[in-house]
Amino acid sequence: MKYNARNLAKGLFGLAKEDPKMLEGFVGFCRKKRITYLLPSMFKYFLRESAREKDKNTLKIYTAFVLSENFIDKIKKISKAENAETECYKKEDLIGGFVAYYQNKVIDASFKNNLAMLKNKLINI
Repeated sequence: MKYNARNLAKGLFGLAKEDPKMLEGFVGFCRKKRITYLLPSMFKYFLRESAREKDKNTLKIYTAFVLSENFIDKIKKISKAENAETECYKKEDLIGGFVAYYQNKVIDASFKNNLAMLKNKLINI
C-alpha cells in the first residue's frame, strides 16, 4: 500500500480528536511500515488541518463599527455559537449592520444586503 503525508495527516488528526494517546500508536505504525520519513511533511499537513478545524469553530463577525459585548452575545445566540471563539473585524465597505460566518453558515445582516433584498421584493411585486 502506498502512503502519502496528506492522507496520513488527516488520519492522524481524526485519531487525535478521538484520543490523544493514539498518537503514540501512530508513530509505531509509521516505524513498522518504514514511512517515518513522511513525518515532517505529515505534521505540516496536520497543522493545516488543525487550523482549518479551529477556523471552522470560530464565529467571525465583520462590521463597519465596534460592537458592544451585548450585541456580540446576541449574534452568538442567533448563529448558535454561544461557546465558540469570536473574532471581530472592521470592514470599511459595510455601511451598517454586520456579516457573520460560523461553521460554513453566513448571516448577512448588512444594510447593503437588506437594501438589495428590498429592491428584489419591490421589483417582483
